[in-house]
Amino acid sequence: MTACVPPRVLRVHNPVLRGKALLLLPEGLLVRWPDRVPLPALGEAFSGVAVSVPMHLREAVHCLLFGPSPLARCDAAKRLAESKLDRRRILLRIFSRPYIQQLLASAERLDPELRAQIEARGGLVPIRRLTRAAYGPTLAHQLKRARL
Repeated sequence: MTACVPPRVLRVHNPVLRGKALLLLPEGLLVRWPDRVPLPALGEAFSGVAVSVPMHLREAVHCLLFGPSPLARCDAAKRLAESKLDRRRILLRIFSRPYIQQLLASAERLDPELRAQIEARGGLVPIRRLTRAAYGPTLAHQLKRARL
């Protein structure tokens, strides 16, 4: 019988996101760590959520976590959610189900014209407003809900 070897922290993303501890494997990249808790040393055993990310999805996961805009993060979540296995194995281990549903709703339901307007303004609309706008039945309702 083999013992389970805990993953090790090999690199730390700068800046580290606040929240429950999250390590991306196989590179051992620490991307999220609780506030007011000292960071683990490099090479130290990791205890928390470790997510194994295949090579072809690494860019999408990095965009999901550190994307330049909320729209880019929503689109990255949509790319990861295309496969049920990736959704379960990666997305649901990184974020909660309700938050993922908000990201996916924003990626799938926003009117293309509204998306263009948001991107023209730099794309810095909070995800909460994007989600609220995504559930508007028409472009006019979406614009009003997005408060652009």
